[in-house]
Amino acid sequence: MHKRTQYLLNVSLICKKEFHPFRKEAKYCSNECNGFSRRKGKYIKCFYCGEKIYRKRQYLKKRELFFCSRKCQGLNLRYTNANRELRNQARYAVRRGIEKGEIKRKNCEICMESDTSTHHYLGYEKEHWLDIQWLCRRHHILEHHRLSKNKGRKLK
Repeated sequence: MHKRTQYLLNVSLICKKEFHPFRKEAKYCSNECNGFSRRKGKYIKCFYCGEKIYRKRQYLKKRELFFCSRKCQGLNLRYTNANRELRNQARYAVRRGIEKGEIKRKNCEICMESDTSTHHYLGYEKEHWLDIQWLCRRHHILEHHRLSKNKGRKLK
């Protein structure tokens, strides 16, 4: 019979459990810990609910918004579609104000570029339809990106 050598206790690098290794150089207590050590992706937050989820590196490059489940993705879509009507009404109110001369088109408030669009910084509720900020396309996109990073969209 071949006698098995018992080595001193090692500590797994992933789960921090103590274990008796089969080889002196063993770093992980199980195949599961070994698998976790090979991951190259990142843990990120679900855009809708904020739950921590793991995504592979290849998926991080393809998308901007990540959801933990189909449910969160659907709820986010429902929120977006519910706001579509209000958004369209707010845009129409601004267009009507420009046509009547009540609102004057201005340069971008950040870089002073002349080709601008409106940003409803207080939201699309009726009382804020004409509370707008003039931004060029680049700064408008950056502003929405900054807002989406700070908080996820949630139904009230």
